Amino acid sequence: MKISLSKVTKTFLHSSEKIQVLDDINYLFESGKIYTIVGKSGVGKTTLLNIISLLDNPSSGHVCYDSIVIDKIPNKELPKFRQNNIGAIFQEYQLIDNMTCLDNVLIPLWTNETISKDEAKRIAKLWLSKLGLKNRISHYPMTLSGGEQQRTAIARALVSNPKVVLADEPTGNVDEESEKIILDIFRTLADQGKLVIIVTHSKTVKDFADISLKLEEGKLVPNEYKF
Repeated sequence: MKISLSKVTKTFLHSSEKIQVLDDINYLFESGKIYTIVGKSGVGKTTLLNIISLLDNPSSGHVCYDSIVIDKIPNKELPKFRQNNIGAIFQEYQLIDNMTCLDNVLIPLWTNETISKDEAKRIAKLWLSKLGLKNRISHYPMTLSGGEQQRTAIARALVSNPKVVLADEPTGNVDEESEKIILDIFRTLADQGKLVIIVTHSKTVKDFADISLKLEEGKLVPNEYKF
């Protein structure tokens, strides 16, 4: 699945002053590739990722998934579209404290009527095992380290086999070994034809990408960012 941005602009109102974070961005993200987006803190990387992941709307411009113009989709149908196509990995993890690691990962499969409960559990356990969490299945988020919580959130994003993976600092709180595991998984997904977009400050992740972009002064440009 390809994603195209056409004249995407985002403006916020702060103390009666308009602040333009994204300025007339045009870009085509192609399937089967890994992209990274880098840039200084506060420049708007997460805002851009939220727009791409359909959690926020641009002030003007359009986002298209293949030939589907997102602002033509009724609001009530957007959650289903996101669920069927997007795996999102957030900086804050957004795990549910009173649910086990396994149950958190199962959430995206709850409404999938084509998969039995047993099959859903098998898939969820497989992803947790791939991410080194086989022995944490019955643990609750508060008993996990930050890195384990991050890997649980990644498993939850990937369990539904999304066409598009959007990740905000997915290796920001993990050790070097876990980072390699995560990047290898992203590479496998890209090789399967999926689109992977990563916001990062990591040079390792930036260098791993097929294409690295920089967000600077509201524009998305080829990366020449100096780490």
